[in-house]
Amino acid sequence: MKITTHTRLQGSALLLALLTAFVICIALTTYLYLVSNQNRSVMRSLAWNSSIPVVEAGVEEALTLADKRFVSSVYFHALFLYMITRNRKYGIVHQAEDGREVPVDLTEYLKDLFQSYYSEFLLNFEMEQLIATLEG
Repeated sequence: MKITTHTRLQGSALLLALLTAFVICIALTTYLYLVSNQNRSVMRSLAWNSSIPVVEAGVEEALTLADKRFVSSVYFHALFLYMITRNRKYGIVHQAEDGREVPVDLTEYLKDLFQSYYSEFLLNFEMEQLIATLEG
C-alpha cells in the first residue's frame, strides 16, 4: 500500500481563511477609527456651538457693567469734587445780567451742570437714565 500526502493543498484553505480574516479585521479597525474620529469631531462642534451663546452673554454683561462703571465713576467723581469744594469753603459766582457777581450755592451749581447739555454730552443720555442705572 502506497500512502501519498498532498501537503500543498491542505494548507491553502487555512491560509486563505486567515488572510480573509486579516483583511476583514483591518477593514473593521479602519471603520472604527473613522467612526471614532467622526464622533470626536461632532462632540467638539457641539461643545463649541453650545459655548458661543454663553460667551456672547458674558461679553454683553461685561459691556453693560463697564458702561455702568463709567457712568458711576463720572457721577461719583463730580460728587467727590463737590464735597472737596464745599468742605474747603470755596464758592462759585455767577455774573448776573446787570454785571454784578452773585454767589451760587454749590448744590445749585451741580444741579444746573447736570441738567445742562454737558451731562447729556458726557454721559450720552439724560439724568433719569443715570439715576435708573445707579439704582439698578
